[in-house]
Amino acid sequence: AILPVFAGVILATRISSLGSLVGSAVGGLVMIALVSSQGLPAVYDVYAVGSVALIWLFHRDNIARLLAGTERRIDRRS
Repeated sequence: AILPVFAGVILATRISSLGSLVGSAVGGLVMIALVSSQGLPAVYDVYAVGSVALIWLFHRDNIARLLAGTERRIDRRS
């Protein structure tokens, strides 16, 4: 579920950090949905939220640049 989202965001925007942020958020949501629907232990929800929070924390510089419109894009060289 995460890889197609990650790749799709990067292909659409050419911004790697945005792909990571959106992919991690989707992954966390998928994990929470699976825990709820499959009756898995709630500790998996803690893992999902914690791991997404860490990824977003480590990307805080990228988030600031995204909000400012200055985040670097992947160059499309032929």
